[in-house]
Order: sequence, then structure tokens, then C-alpha cells
Amino acid sequence: LYRLAFYELSRLYLVDAFRENPELEQIADDFVPGLWALTASALQPAVQSPPDKYIVVRNAWIGIGNVLACMASAWVLAQLTGRKLLVDWNVNTVTRTAFTLQPDVQTFEGHLESTRLNLTAVRRMSESLTFFHMSDSQDLGMAMELIGCRDLAKEWASPESTYVHVSTNLYFAAMLDVNPHYKGKVASYASSLKEVVRPGPLVVKRARAFVKRNKVGKEFLLGLHVRARVEGEDNDDWPRSSKPEPELAARIVRCIKGSLISSGLKDGEPFSILFASTTKKARKAMKTAISEAKIPGLKNLLMLDNMDMSRRTVTGAQDALAEALLLSRADSLVRVVIGTQGFSSFQMMINALRHQDEWTEGLQLRTGGDFPNFMVTDSCLEHGECFFSDGGIFPAYIAHHGSHLDRSCGNIPKMLVDGNWAAKRECHLHKPVYPGSDPSKTTPGTSFHTEL
Repeated sequence: LYRLAFYELSRLYLVDAFRENPELEQIADDFVPGLWALTASALQPAVQSPPDKYIVVRNAWIGIGNVLACMASAWVLAQLTGRKLLVDWNVNTVTRTAFTLQPDVQTFEGHLESTRLNLTAVRRMSESLTFFHMSDSQDLGMAMELIGCRDLAKEWASPESTYVHVSTNLYFAAMLDVNPHYKGKVASYASSLKEVVRPGPLVVKRARAFVKRNKVGKEFLLGLHVRARVEGEDNDDWPRSSKPEPELAARIVRCIKGSLISSGLKDGEPFSILFASTTKKARKAMKTAISEAKIPGLKNLLMLDNMDMSRRTVTGAQDALAEALLLSRADSLVRVVIGTQGFSSFQMMINALRHQDEWTEGLQLRTGGDFPNFMVTDSCLEHGECFFSDGGIFPAYIAHHGSHLDRSCGNIPKMLVDGNWAAKRECHLHKPVYPGSDPSKTTPGTSFHTEL
């Protein structure tokens, strides 16, 4: 476990081992270095019965936006079933450094340690629910039957379901909202996320320092996020290139112009662009394109300095969230996921973070409420190049599983569409900001908002 980086669980298993055999403390350091001070004599006896029932969100090795979507969904599930939420960061030992759990949310390992529960007993009282948008169709269908159709409080009433461990990459609160037993009872993504986590202190410090140094908030702020391909990523709807090619960069610049007009900014009125991306190549390409465009009124092109571009490192995860915090204070947001239809859980997270204002105290930043979102995609060029975008959250596409998602209460993908929980994939459903490639034809004040 230690070698797999499951540090907390390796420590807890060692605690259990000490209780069974105190002599093990003499060789403990060989297995888990640094824990030599943990002695069997200092341990309290284990207990067998937990004080409550729990949802344990066991975070998979997924991106920061998906991690938060899963945690928010797990909080909703805990509320609907009368349980407490526990967080098992699992392999996300890096991501966890960017966040602070809210006081009512405890880590799984912290819960086990504070309650002195025997791990073997916990395993006997545990049930697992694991599903991903690319899971085996039959397995996903069984999971959707539970989440989308069943009364889960009754399904998990037995002692063997005291702990329900959930691991996924889907925003499954949407499926709970179409469940006949819970329809209309699901909290919004923004409000449920706020109940689980808040930005960590180092992230807040980084974001606040940037705001003060660059006097962010003095004029209109346009946020721009370009999701480019990072080396080593798979091809499951990820960006197709490490940077926007000149033609795409030009379309992004035109979308910036159109979004400014749509947001009510007058020609030549001062504004700044806050630009974030996932690769240095994308940063360089867009910086060149924006500079050469000489957009009237542009005062500053702002980028977080000294960025660690890897989200697999502690500083990289913290920098990514600091960018998200800063982008959440924009007056409007333009997003691009290079070579895809534009689905972005990171953008959804940005919109949700707009509703967490505590870190902005004393700063002249926009607070609360929704803000206009715009999208550039290569997938719908016959309909336009710059589109109005929904600021809400949607689960990843699952309709390709076909009849396996025909469940006892209906077809789950169709139920999501009927409940306005499905992302618009068909190009004709996207509303262009301006016709063709002429942003000057944008109608002022035509942006729209969706409740988060």
C-alpha cells in the first residue's frame, strides 16, 4: 500500500496490525518509513460499530474538474439518503493539496482513526458502487438502475451497506435528479460543491497576490481558457493538439471580440484578458495571436506567472485551482477545448466557484451570480465559429451504451435530456454569437445564463 502511495491506508492497516501483534512495532519502519514513533502501547482498542451510515467518495485518477463534480454529487447522495459524507482522496494525493474540506466533511482515513474502527469489520459493512462513462455497458446499466430509479435509502438499509463507496468520473447528481424518488430534491452543483470543499490557503494566497499585483477588477475582465493536449493524455474526447493552430487562434480572437460586444462593452472601452491554458505552447500561440490582433481597448493580457503546468504535482494542482479562482471573477468567459465539441468539466468548476466569495474579501472583484459563457469549437463550423455556452454542469455522454440504459423507470439518457441535464451535442442546438466569421455583426446584450 505504501509503495502504491496509499499512505493513509497503509498507516491505518499498520495500526490494526499493532493491535493484533504489538511486537510488529519493532519492524514497522521497514514497511512505512517515518512511523517509528507510532507504538502499540499508545493505541486504543478497536471498536466494531460505527456511529452512523456513510457515503465514501473514493476519488479516481481523474482531472480536477471531474474530481469536484464527483464530490459534489456524493454530497447530494449523502443528503438524499440520510448519510454522512466521507472523502477518500485515494490516489489524488496531489489534488487534495489544493482544497480544504468543509468542517462537516471528514476524510475516510480520519474517520477510521478517530472512531478506532477495525478495518476488517469496516470491509464487512461496505458496499462498492463503481461506474464511469466508458464502463462496460452492462455494469453501467446496473449502476444507472440504482442511481436513476431506486429508493437508495431502502436499497442500502442493511448493516452490510453501512459504508457505500462510490467511485466515478460522472456528475451523477443529474441521474439522481431524474430518479422518481428524488426529482426536484437535488441541490445545484454550485451549492453542493460549497458544502464539500473550499480553496486551500496556499491557492487563495496565490490568487490574492495576483489580483493585488495586477490590479484585477479595475476594468472589464474577459476570461479565456484554452484546453490544449498535454503529453501522455489518452484520446477520449481530450484536446487534439498542444496548441491552437493559426486558423483556430484567429477564430478565438474573433470570438473574443464578439463576446465583448455581446456582453455590452462599447468599442474601445478598456478591458483586460485573463488567459489560462494547459500548455506553454498554447500560451505562446494565443499571446502572439492576441497581440497581433490589436483589439481596441485591450489594456492587459494577464497570465498567472511562474506556472507549474503539470496537474500531477502539488504546485501544479494548486496553480490550476488558482487559475480557476481567478477566471471565476471574470465578467465573461470564453473557452476552447482544441479539436473537440467543447465539453469541459474545468469550465463547469469555474462557474461553480463564482459562488464561493470568501477568498475575495477586501478585493474589488465580481462576486456571486452567474456570468456569460462562450465557446469556440471546430466541430460545428457549418453553423458558426463562436457560440453562446451554458454555464451549468452536465454529466459526460452515456447514450452510446444504447439499450443497456433502458431501466425500470425509463431510458436514462432520454430522462436526462427531458430534465435538461444533457449537454447539447448537435450543432444546430448551439446558438452562434454572430453569423459566419464577422464579430461586428454581434447583437449587444444577447448573452444568456443558466442556473448552476
